[in-house]
Amino acid sequence: MRAGISIAILLCVGSLLIANPQVRETANTATPPTTVKDEASDKDKPVSFWMEKKLEYSQTLLRGLATGDFEAIEKSGRQLSTLNRVEGFVRNRNNNYRSHLNTFQQVCDEIVRQAKKENLEGSTLAFNQLTVSCVNCHRSLRRE
Repeated sequence: MRAGISIAILLCVGSLLIANPQVRETANTATPPTTVKDEASDKDKPVSFWMEKKLEYSQTLLRGLATGDFEAIEKSGRQLSTLNRVEGFVRNRNNNYRSHLNTFQQVCDEIVRQAKKENLEGSTLAFNQLTVSCVNCHRSLRRE
């Protein structure tokens, strides 16, 4: 059973690397992770690989919304969805975290669905829901 899960994770990560050359470059470089200021403790904390990619895809998605580029919106939604599934295998911490992963997945699916319909308002609403899900998840993780 574990071997099957490991193979599935490797296939998902491999498809991410093949589908996006930037992921391949990021994974192969030895550069330190980006840091963010933790205002509560006034210390810098590294941002995980997962968070870096989610931020990158979210920025591309926002750019697509601003320009009405439904192809970019759909592509970014799919990338976020794939990344979320892979992260779910790797970082499946607890029930609360799984709940956040499920919410994130549903919202990513809605972004893709609305982009296919070329519904800018629906895509924008789903992006707002995505943002709320990110904020809620990170607030939950900070409490742990």
